[in-house]
Amino acid sequence: METIKDLDQHTVCTADPYNGVIERICGRGRERILIYLPVGGEITFTMERNCTILRREGYSFLRVDRYHLPPD
Repeated sequence: METIKDLDQHTVCTADPYNGVIERICGRGRERILIYLPVGGEITFTMERNCTILRREGYSFLRVDRYHLPPD
């Protein structure tokens, strides 16, 4: 599992591109979310002003796009 971070270096989730498992721990460890991403699947995480998009491009490659959201 590799750690995915946003532009501000906050941990967003951990991911395993080989089997498509995305794991996110929320609420100081009280909640654990497992997502199984198929090839071609995409998920978006937003936190404060950060947006992180994960897309499973192949059986061993996960593309990560990060950007800041505009201020309100």
